[in-house]
Amino acid sequence: MWSSTAGQKPERWLWDAKTDLLLIGGGAYFLFAAVAIPLAFIFAGLGTALVAIFLRAGLIVNQPHYAATLHLAIREREKQPRIFKWLVGSILVLIPITIASVHWMDVALSPITRIYLTWSAWHYSAQHFGISAMYSARNKRPLLPAEKFPLQVAFVGVAVFMMLSLNLIDPASAASFGATGAAVLSSTARQAWAYPLGLFIVTVSMIAAIVSHVRLKKRTGHGLEIIAWMLLGTNFFWFVIPNLLLGKYNLWGRPEIALWFPFALPFFHCVQYLGVTCHRTRSQGEVRPVFLLILLMGIGWVIFEGYALGIT
Repeated sequence: MWSSTAGQKPERWLWDAKTDLLLIGGGAYFLFAAVAIPLAFIFAGLGTALVAIFLRAGLIVNQPHYAATLHLAIREREKQPRIFKWLVGSILVLIPITIASVHWMDVALSPITRIYLTWSAWHYSAQHFGISAMYSARNKRPLLPAEKFPLQVAFVGVAVFMMLSLNLIDPASAASFGATGAAVLSSTARQAWAYPLGLFIVTVSMIAAIVSHVRLKKRTGHGLEIIAWMLLGTNFFWFVIPNLLLGKYNLWGRPEIALWFPFALPFFHCVQYLGVTCHRTRSQGEVRPVFLLILLMGIGWVIFEGYALGIT
């Protein structure tokens, strides 16, 4: 049983320091990567096994992550009517788009995939920024606009590098490596400008993070929270490292990593999101975590599997 937080003053951590830094701050991803990446070069079948694990984990993590948004929007519809209306409106828009994409898959698949992957990079980085700002506020040092804006630039700017890489990717390279975002940019004239531009944007983003840190420290005596720096590091490892060229190819583009890397990111992103939203449900009373997980898994199944059955 998770105790209720209703009426309590916000504490520095949602759960506790270790849990927050591991599940929400990206610590679990770094530990996983530190083990999985070297082992992937030693054991040939590890990549395939990890893909299978992450796909099955979707039932208890990825699908409930979407369900959690729906659950909170409905549960807090009176408290947050604007979010509820936005959710209903987005569903009404997405349903016909999804149906159309199924019937005209040859035409719709490529642009929809690009839009989804581009949006995902922005969404992941925006979530990291929001969490960083939240922890600063919980530590009684809410960010002012002059501190918040450069931090937002720092997160989103790093993701822009991935957005450029995804949209200018060489389809042949992607097919040969079996990857989506972790493939090599070709050296064609159309794409030659993207890589240096991406590196420039990343450099600006790093400077923006330092600016935010310095301004906050000057005002409060303490800079960005440790979890903010961890999330900035997560952003860098998710969106920059996979697209850094080492000669002709990049490390993350090798099949040992490229096979499972696109499946790892959504998993850890969803774990992070559930860590925040599950704590938020406690603001309305005690929570039975097993019942909540079953509920979210059920909603997630209806959203994905049930809808898929309905249109086929």
